[in-house]
Amino acid sequence: MFRRIFVLALLASAPLPLAAQGNPLEVPAGACTDASPPQGFRASFNSSADNVRVLLCGGVKYLAETNRAGAQRLQLRPVSAGVQMPQIREGMMGPQIEGGRSWIIDVGTTGIFDIQVQGSYGGIPVDLTVTPRIDRSKEKAAKDQEKAAKKAAEEQEKAAKKAADEQRKAEEKAAKEAEKARKEAEKQAKEAAGNP
Repeated sequence: MFRRIFVLALLASAPLPLAAQGNPLEVPAGACTDASPPQGFRASFNSSADNVRVLLCGGVKYLAETNRAGAQRLQLRPVSAGVQMPQIREGMMGPQIEGGRSWIIDVGTTGIFDIQVQGSYGGIPVDLTVTPRIDRSKEKAAKDQEKAAKKAAEEQEKAAKKAADEQRKAEEKAAKEAEKARKEAEKQAKEAAGNP
């Protein structure tokens, strides 16, 4: 029996979603953007003939893990022509998976891919969990940029406040000098009126 499932790698929540039914051939509009970043998914395979169709984002590395050990191989094929084949290499095991296999999927081009887990099943399903690996350098750069923007805004606000304070002080000083000059003029006028 051949089973095909489509997984939208964009619609993840905790826990990771199960694969959704469907058979798309094109990447949805707005996929793999800051507004719709890559997400993970999970699927269950009952045989080597089972097939899961997934959307994977270019420039992202994914960690794929199974819950069973054995002579398993992860296979990916792009659905559309012109989509670069992802690089797959053996990975280290994640903390939640004991006795399973893991792979790193390095996706060069955003596209829809058919995934199969090849290997002996012995009538027991194999669960596959795929999660994007977070690029900490991008996160750090974004945080640094946010911090720099906040600092620049604070400095600009501080400079504007200082300029307003200096303006206020200058106006107060000018008002005091004008008042002093007015009083001095009144004094001189009185003195001139008292001495004919």
